[in-house]
Amino acid sequence: MNTGRNWWAPYAATLFAMLALQMSNLGFSPLLPSIRDAFHMNFAQMGLFAGMYGLLSILWSVPAGLLAKRFGEKMILAAGLVAVAAGLATLSAAPSFSTAFGARALWLSGYRFSFVCVMVAVALTCPPAVRGASMGILGAISALSSVIGAPLGGVIGRDFGWRNGILAYAAVALAGAFVFTIFYRSDPGVLGVRPDHGAAVSSSAFRSPLVWSLAVLSGLAGMGSLSANFFVPSAAQALFHLDQVGASYLISTGFTLAIFVNLLFGFLMDRFHRWKVMAALAALGALGGLAMTSRHLLTFRIGTALVLALGHAGIQQSYTLAADALRGRETGNVMGVVSMVAGVFSYLGPQMLGVLRDWSGGFAAGWYFIIGAEAATLLLVLALWSYSSNRARLVARALPALLMAVTLHAQTSPPAVPSGRPILVAPKAGVCPLPILAALPAYSDTAFFANSDVPHGKVEQATYNNYKGVANRMHVYLPPGYDGHSAATYPVLYLNHGGGDDDSQWSSQDPKRGGNAQLILDNLIASGKAKPMIVVMPNTHACASATPSAPGKDDACTQEYLKDIIPYVDSHYRTKPSREYRALAGLSMGGFVVLHTGLPHLDTFSELYVYSSGHINPADLKQFDENFSPLLKDPKTNDLFRVPFYMAAGETDIALNNGQKVLALFNQYGVRNFWVLSTGGHEWANWRRYLYQTAQIMFPDCASR
Repeated sequence: MNTGRNWWAPYAATLFAMLALQMSNLGFSPLLPSIRDAFHMNFAQMGLFAGMYGLLSILWSVPAGLLAKRFGEKMILAAGLVAVAAGLATLSAAPSFSTAFGARALWLSGYRFSFVCVMVAVALTCPPAVRGASMGILGAISALSSVIGAPLGGVIGRDFGWRNGILAYAAVALAGAFVFTIFYRSDPGVLGVRPDHGAAVSSSAFRSPLVWSLAVLSGLAGMGSLSANFFVPSAAQALFHLDQVGASYLISTGFTLAIFVNLLFGFLMDRFHRWKVMAALAALGALGGLAMTSRHLLTFRIGTALVLALGHAGIQQSYTLAADALRGRETGNVMGVVSMVAGVFSYLGPQMLGVLRDWSGGFAAGWYFIIGAEAATLLLVLALWSYSSNRARLVARALPALLMAVTLHAQTSPPAVPSGRPILVAPKAGVCPLPILAALPAYSDTAFFANSDVPHGKVEQATYNNYKGVANRMHVYLPPGYDGHSAATYPVLYLNHGGGDDDSQWSSQDPKRGGNAQLILDNLIASGKAKPMIVVMPNTHACASATPSAPGKDDACTQEYLKDIIPYVDSHYRTKPSREYRALAGLSMGGFVVLHTGLPHLDTFSELYVYSSGHINPADLKQFDENFSPLLKDPKTNDLFRVPFYMAAGETDIALNNGQKVLALFNQYGVRNFWVLSTGGHEWANWRRYLYQTAQIMFPDCASR
């Protein structure tokens, strides 16, 4: 062991190696949803992809310890970092799931050899009097790597794609190998001397009951943290509608806290009874798991932070205890055994969360599994405390195997969904047969709104006085044959413009800035793809708002629709004046008219179509949820939609994320819906295509309800 000040340089080099090693391992989780989508993984496959960490820990941990003992920790650690970089680079270019799986295996194989050697290096270089603090600092650096790595990968993944995010991690791993090789100097005078430790009953790590017990402790202590790290991003997106960067900051919050928790508990381990400190870690971790079951974002964030931070500190401090079990060159074997058994749990944890997610359809069962793991950790700490006090040696020797058996048994019988928590029921079939959405025209296609040689309707202007006494204008499209069939009546589409436009924009024939609605309808009606309909295009510029009204109150646009627009249209045109024959659609700001007017008045409208819109302000989204959650939760609401609720946005649309957050509420409450993602952005090239698509499913022929 290094003495005096000589240990600082190799310790600092080891810390840098740990930073480079963990940036990808702990920081890449925000990229997992994108990786899952790229290779079409289900949640069980994602659990295997993440849980491979544990499988390879089982396979390589003991060989890593043996190689560290044979060739020295420096050579094996540096080689492992190079293997990490190679695996990450291969994953960044992987064309298929099988290639990605192999790249992940290479990455994690290198990681496991490096990780074991990091622990060996710290155990061999740091004086025993500061081992708790030195492991705490190591844990803080590991947590810092995720604080840096998660946003790094999230931002690069968002702006340049997940593959470039993975490639950035490969470069960091190479830098770590270079720095460690240059600055780490091992002490050739380290002896295989065993400390005076009451529980160290064997000079071989493979025959020491305490080493195996500490290995189980390390696995249990970190299982919740490692498992949650991989599934929190998906849960954050599904439950709280966070995007990739938002999910990465959720992870970073936990590992930011872990920096301070590791330092604090490292200090406490050197100055107080170590088993009491470990018991406190486990108890607080269980409380964190309980908080993760909340559907309140702040509470969930706090719970996630506690589970990640305390689990991370628990892993580090279990290695502190392991470092004191046997010293010298046997340290490599100790760390190998601890790492191997911990790998069993780090494999089972993500696998179990993946199975529970697919089985239950939600994440709550997984969070209760984490609580159970923390409770088992506390029980084992108390047993080892008793063991180290010479009060229950025989029981402690049997306890690791018993706990392992209990853990494995628990995984064959998934926990029941906690009583008192709502179970979302999948929506039933609608009142009308589910329509088939036509494919969108190509982004550059202009034929569908060409002025073709087909019968044409006409667009006329109409003026009415609204309930405030203000004259307002609307454009009205009348289908071909309207004037020649005096007895025919028609359904009505109310089509709303966007912010900064007026009622003339949807009928404008400007190829770049116009909706060409009348030509789209003429062509569809002529080909028999859409029913003849009246299209009313009102001017809602003065009344549309992105802010929901107070609960139970109609906003200005809603009042104008109910008091003025609809009565005027029904009295001046040959309409079918009932809800089954009224649809409401709108783009951008007009989408808010659809949401704020259509949803609370499904007694007036039976079809709602939102193009490129969604609440921007989180407070508005929360208010929208509060206003309409009773309606959306009501199973009868689905019967009021004759066509599933429709939303669409472009892949570069400024409203994409906002629309997805709104749609998530409809999904959360089980409302049937269509979601369409198109090429392009917030532009008329998309809105014309959405009208073309939705006009073909409007006003289906089916029984009224």
